[in-house]
Amino acid sequence: MTDQEMWVAAVSVVCREYGELDDDVRAALAGMVSALRLQKRQLHSLTAGLGAEEYCAECGGACCRTGKYHFSVVDLLAFLASGEEIVEPSFQGGCCPYMGEDGCQMEPSLRPLPCITFLCEGLSGLLAPEAAERLAGLENGLRTRYGLIEGLFGKPLMKSLLMAYEYYLRRQAGGMIK
Repeated sequence: MTDQEMWVAAVSVVCREYGELDDDVRAALAGMVSALRLQKRQLHSLTAGLGAEEYCAECGGACCRTGKYHFSVVDLLAFLASGEEIVEPSFQGGCCPYMGEDGCQMEPSLRPLPCITFLCEGLSGLLAPEAAERLAGLENGLRTRYGLIEGLFGKPLMKSLLMAYEYYLRRQAGGMIK
């Protein structure tokens, strides 16, 4: 099975299971995702204030070349709970499958945790001590929120969607989020 086929199959399973969730679980998830997205926006705003977008455009996004396993089950749930259209990755060409012609296909509040929190040496060198402390606090808050979502389902959902699907196929029992 190719990565593209695994992606399609994994999204299908999670979408089906998401549709079968109780309304209270979906409502709780929506609240958690809303808070998660707000923190990601704050983090992105902080790095954008450093000139990250210009810096990354000059670099060509070297850190974005290996994002195949960054997108987690939680990230897919964030798209579903927000009612956002799910990205269409392309696993061709050795670049991050979520990159389009104009950069990342995901708006910052829906980007995977490694993507939204990573700062290369060049960018981290631009951080004033107070900004570095704020960034660390936001990252810790995001990890906590991801953990709360995992707690809602009682499963380790921060792992890669593709790896979670491989595990799901091997188990032959249970679901991906249920």
